[in-house]
Formats: sequence, structure tokens, C-alpha cells
Amino acid sequence: MTLQRIFSATPLLLALSLSGCGSGGSSGGGSGTTNIYIAGATGVAAGFNTYESIATYWKNGTTTKLTDGTSNAYAYAIAVDSSGNVYVAGDTTSASNYSTATYWKSGTANNLTDGMSDASVFGMTLLTK
Repeated sequence: MTLQRIFSATPLLLALSLSGCGSGGSSGGGSGTTNIYIAGATGVAAGFNTYESIATYWKNGTTTKLTDGTSNAYAYAIAVDSSGNVYVAGDTTSASNYSTATYWKSGTANNLTDGMSDASVFGMTLLTK
């Protein structure tokens, strides 16, 4: 059984997860590749003096945007399972202008709350067997 823990930090550098340890899950001296995953947000101008945040993650410096910028969204935590599925947790802004707790699995959004009051996800743990 492998337990991955995700850590939250600042709004610009929100979470970091190292994956790809050597065989057997050992992190000491394995021949695996270390991939760096970072969760956060990028921005887009949405009009005069307005700005929308786009939930985003980076893998080894390559950007993946999880939302389209039509409303604010933020990514606060990230994890990767042994199959390579990327899980990102954070929030999106609902039509009623509340933060909706959201997680993305390999780019597909899943709301955890109904958007009728503010809610966010700041961390997560994957437990694999």
C-alpha cells in the first residue's frame, strides 16, 4: 500500500508532488524518473481592469490549463496515481458567484459542493493498494 501526501504552500506555488520513484516504491537510489508536478493558477484579462484566474498545473514545466478562464478557478493541491492519472484539487466560481469545491481527474472537473456557499479543497491524499 502506498500513501501519497500533498502539501499546500503559497498561492503562486501551491502544491508539489514528486512521483516516479524506483521499483517497489523505494525512493532511495532507484532508476525511476522524478517528475515535478505543481498546482496553481494562471490569469487572463477578461476586460478593462478585470482578470480571471485559470486553474492550472505544470508537469516538468509544461502547462496544463484545467479551466477556460470564463470564471475564476484555482488549483491548490495535486497528486498522481501509479497509472499516471493526475488529480488536482481546488475551486471554481459558480454561477451564483460562490467558490465551489472541485477536483479534476486527468482534466475532467468534478464538483464536490453545489456552489450555493463558499467551499474549497486545499489538500488531498491518494491511497493506493
